[in-house]
Amino acid sequence: MAVLLSVLFFVEAPLAGPRDKWPGAREKGTGAYRKNEPDGYGGKRPIRERHEARKEFEKFFKEKNLKVGNIKEGELLFEAEILDRNNNVVDKVVIDKRTGRIRSIY
Repeated sequence: MAVLLSVLFFVEAPLAGPRDKWPGAREKGTGAYRKNEPDGYGGKRPIRERHEARKEFEKFFKEKNLKVGNIKEGELLFEAEILDRNNNVVDKVVIDKRTGRIRSIY
């Protein structure tokens, strides 16, 4: 039985991949994956203050004609509401304080 399970694991493992490789993985929400780009989703810049977080969120969502609403500070991240032009919440995103990585939490 153990041999069968290990064979199944090694056969199935290559089929699994990171979420961003799945078809349509980035179609929902407002996030965009740009690995290792300092201004993108995979950024590598620490964010310490709320005003720094707001600036990064605004820069990230500027091209999408979205606004940044309320920002809450947590121990390891900042959470922001992303608003459309009618002030409806369309997404909630976080930025990691240690890395500057932005991602959707919806």
